[in-house]
Amino acid sequence: MVCGYGLMGKQRASSLLSAGIEPSLITIVDPFLDDQKSANPEIHFVKDLSQLSLDSFSHAVVSIPHSSAVEISHQLLNQGVQVLMEKPMGRNLEESRQLIQNSFSNNLSVGFNYRFMPGVKKLRAIIQNQGLGDIHTIKVDLGHGGKPEDVNSWKLNSIQAGGGVLLDPGIHVIDLLNYIFPRSQHEYKIEKTVVWSGFWKTGIEESAYVIGSVGKALLNLSFSIVAWKTRFNLEVVGSDGYALLQGRGRTDGPQILITGPRWGWRAHKNQASSETMHVHSIHDNSILYETVGWLNGDKDVANATDGLISEEIRSQILSVIA
Repeated sequence: MVCGYGLMGKQRASSLLSAGIEPSLITIVDPFLDDQKSANPEIHFVKDLSQLSLDSFSHAVVSIPHSSAVEISHQLLNQGVQVLMEKPMGRNLEESRQLIQNSFSNNLSVGFNYRFMPGVKKLRAIIQNQGLGDIHTIKVDLGHGGKPEDVNSWKLNSIQAGGGVLLDPGIHVIDLLNYIFPRSQHEYKIEKTVVWSGFWKTGIEESAYVIGSVGKALLNLSFSIVAWKTRFNLEVVGSDGYALLQGRGRTDGPQILITGPRWGWRAHKNQASSETMHVHSIHDNSILYETVGWLNGDKDVANATDGLISEEIRSQILSVIA
């Protein structure tokens, strides 16, 4: 089952088909569906969950506005369904804690698809193998270009969305920190957060800068939904070298991961010639890979504990807004 047939719901449904799920086994639930939303007549479309017997489903994707996602996820979990809930795991820490307290929260996964980007996976392997030495600096910059139609989007509504750029898409970055550099949330020390909300003016934060530390590493994060171009940059510097991850394979261009040694210019023509390109991915297939991983029980798919940790870190970030 796929609850919600917007941008993400359509990608999840397409991923299920690519994963080999028979169209006749897929049900789409969306109150705004018309009668001809799919070219595949075998897919079942309904407008309300009440039209279905929930305990007849083994898996469900929840791709609906944040204001409704928690309630629907609870309903599905209580019927023993394996749930993949699009990030975030609730609009705030209270909602995240409600979900983790569900008796079936072990059946809850959270859609943090950045984990399944090839550059992210390779960078994580390099970090875990101590390829850069002791990490002392982590910098992430995530920006969305947006579009004029966003003025009508629920994501700019503080009630429906639950927050601004620090929640969506910022929670992706927070989860990546948890995924690439596993640390207890108590090792995060957020010193200061500065936000700006002057373009859409709906009450949500539109740009944010965060400084602090995680473990022994300095942390520098920036987020924007008014960057006018989409960008994703992750820089890690350690005692033995550095890594640069850029792009997502979308409108921001290919995803590229480059590493370089400390003082590489000493043994090469220049620093650039000492660098190694590990990944050059033109297309972003992370939604497909994550969906397949979820169906197959891949442990890299974020679970409820991961979702809660991300929200706990975000709460720290919110607590020190200047």
